[in-house]
Amino acid sequence: MTKSLQLSRPLFWLCALFLFAALLCSIPQQATAASSIKLVVNGRTITPDVAPYIENNRTFVPIRFAAEPIGATADWDAGSKTATITKGDNVIKIVIGSKTATINGTKTTLDAAAAVRNGRTFVPIRFVSEALDATVDWDSANQTVRITTSDSGSSSQ
Repeated sequence: MTKSLQLSRPLFWLCALFLFAALLCSIPQQATAASSIKLVVNGRTITPDVAPYIENNRTFVPIRFAAEPIGATADWDAGSKTATITKGDNVIKIVIGSKTATINGTKTTLDAAAAVRNGRTFVPIRFVSEALDATVDWDSANQTVRITTSDSGSSSQ
């Protein structure tokens, strides 16, 4: 019986090592899936310097990549943890961690709160785009967010 125990211990450790290696190999695949989200604004592919992510079926992008490609500006107030996005007369204020935002001074409820990840401010792309009168479509097969603005024919892009 001791001989069978001696043989089964190395087999156990070999199996444990194999399972550990298999788990390690699966982690980068999950990260790759999240970073494969594409943004297309008025037919142009936008590549943020930090990958968008999906949380609770909402796509989050860095604030500047939500604002600037559609002709808006983004500002950050670290003291109040408030992101302000402005396009023409439209002003959106989003407080980090809050599901309440304001559009031109009127409070509205968000499906998902803005967040800070690795020192970057991420906002829900659909909310910001639609608040600035853009149309948003999600292509789940290609993991692509398509945004079209009413002024997509302008040359300011």
